[in-house]
Amino acid sequence: MTGRTAHAAQPTLARVLSGRMLLFLVLGDVLGSGIYALTGQIAADVGGMIWAPFLIAFALAFLTGTAYAELVGKYPRAAGAALYANEAFRRPFLTFMVGFTVLAAGITSTATAARAIGGKYLAEFVAAPTVVVAVVFILLTAVLNARGIGESARVNLVLTVIELTGLLLIVGIGVHALATGAGEPGRAFELRAEGPAPLALLAGTTLAFYAMLGFENSVNLVEEARRPRRDLPRALFGGMFIAGTVYLFVAFTCAMLVDPDILTGSGAPLLEVVKASDVPVPSKLFAAVALVAVANTALMNMVMASRLVYGMAAQGTIPTVFARVLPGRRTPPIAIGFVTALTVALASTGQLAGLADTTVLLLLLVFFVVNTSALVLRREPVPPGAYRAPTWAPALGALSCAALATPLVHREGTVYLRALGLLALAAVLILAQKVVSGRFRACELSGAARPPRHSSRFQRRPVAMASTSVDHTGPASHAFTLDGQYGSEDFPHTHETASDQEINIASIRHEVVVALPPEEVWDVLRDVGAVHRRLLPGRVLDVSLDGDVRTLTMPDGHLVRELIVAVDDEVRRLVYAVVEGARPPLHHHHASFQVLPDGDRHSRLLWITDLLPDSLAGLIEARTAHGIKEMKEVLELSAGT
Repeated sequence: MTGRTAHAAQPTLARVLSGRMLLFLVLGDVLGSGIYALTGQIAADVGGMIWAPFLIAFALAFLTGTAYAELVGKYPRAAGAALYANEAFRRPFLTFMVGFTVLAAGITSTATAARAIGGKYLAEFVAAPTVVVAVVFILLTAVLNARGIGESARVNLVLTVIELTGLLLIVGIGVHALATGAGEPGRAFELRAEGPAPLALLAGTTLAFYAMLGFENSVNLVEEARRPRRDLPRALFGGMFIAGTVYLFVAFTCAMLVDPDILTGSGAPLLEVVKASDVPVPSKLFAAVALVAVANTALMNMVMASRLVYGMAAQGTIPTVFARVLPGRRTPPIAIGFVTALTVALASTGQLAGLADTTVLLLLLVFFVVNTSALVLRREPVPPGAYRAPTWAPALGALSCAALATPLVHREGTVYLRALGLLALAAVLILAQKVVSGRFRACELSGAARPPRHSSRFQRRPVAMASTSVDHTGPASHAFTLDGQYGSEDFPHTHETASDQEINIASIRHEVVVALPPEEVWDVLRDVGAVHRRLLPGRVLDVSLDGDVRTLTMPDGHLVRELIVAVDDEVRRLVYAVVEGARPPLHHHHASFQVLPDGDRHSRLLWITDLLPDSLAGLIEARTAHGIKEMKEVLELSAGT
């Protein structure tokens, strides 16, 4: 038998982010295209009181921020809203829909930024149709995404400084105007509304809320923070407070220096402020800063969205074709193409305000679930040093999100249709995956996917074997065949081979160092019925044992059955085989974990997986590499290291 071995000692994420760096990262997530592009749209709803919707949006976002700050302390993993929904409700379909809604919001946010790129900021340099510019920009972003983008805290810091500099320049212009008596400060308190004032303020708040989005992404930094339970809530609240304060001053300056009617008709409202001021700031320079801010928002959202599609496909939730990776670039081209096509369609058919409102609507649904999850999980104890929100905060957060999601805020019907269409796409993808999996399984059962074990066609393959069995150190002996069937007493303790039958089999090997003694790591691994609590919380929803068979319930409700072949305490080795429910379907699977000592109070965790068909080795290798990294994180976090 010939084999192919893929060695991958996967390092874990480095815990290098200090509290100060976390603050800048959160601030960079919040600052972006919203304030640069939508201020004029908000002025259309409220007139000169542009600052009021920003103040209301900040307060409402802060309520939801308390829920995120508490939940990230209880569940310190970079999984976000889907993890919290899973922990609270244990409904696989809800968990999937929350994750897909976050994905859809990333796509609509990218389309929003692309439309903003094609507005008056770019017109300072070149004149071109907005839709054409948006489509070209999206395609260029997709090319950059496919080539691979190296992201780091330093790059984020530089972009944050550029974005913040542009906004502080507007604040400085406002301070100068007040000091010199220029502008009309009283105009900032004039509410111009076509209907009832409260409803006008709520309509403006929905758009201002778009500018506050991004704080929810901070929970994905938890695995890279030095002191996550202490520093992340501080950075979350600090970043939101700084961004909200800057937004208030910017909004006040806009109303003071520029008539709301001019702001309403402008695609570059902050550029209007620069031109109206007597401060000598080159308009092209400020336009370039604004373009950087908007482009960065689009690029990061597209990267996030394409990786979410890849991750769902790699987990087998949606068709696995989306999980294909370019060999050289290590980027998912089909996932990127899918996200790009959706973004182009949205940017070509939607307007700036409508796309931004769709993003807000989708995330309001997510935030409602997160706030509700925080209330449901109040019974769970808060770890020492972690933040605990007052009960009224997530309660008011849930109510406010529900209110802002209703048509009472004068939201256009096309926004609801657009959001509904994106969520319907999730159902289509799930259905497609079930159809594909069902056909594969039907072919497998009928023998069409591959020949029977002893067929002449199978015997003529260059390399192969008739069946494979594994040694069992316990009272019973098990064999797992290429047909995916297993038995205990029915199979003798032997190894069946056929010299005239060979098959290519992939053997994937991962090895990591865990900062725990071997006996502590082994205690977790040998507890085969507690994978969902001790080793992969969030990734596995539930576990049941029936003799030597372990059934894993995944977050989307899918069942995976494994045969526990051996639990050897002497050598700290666990051997198992997936016998049903593998995603993608496998002809053969056999794997083992072993815990070895590594210096003083450290361990080496070794994970070896053998599988067929060999063509799926790349996908399985990527998945197991991510899995062993998560295991290391969970093991070390559980020990407080």
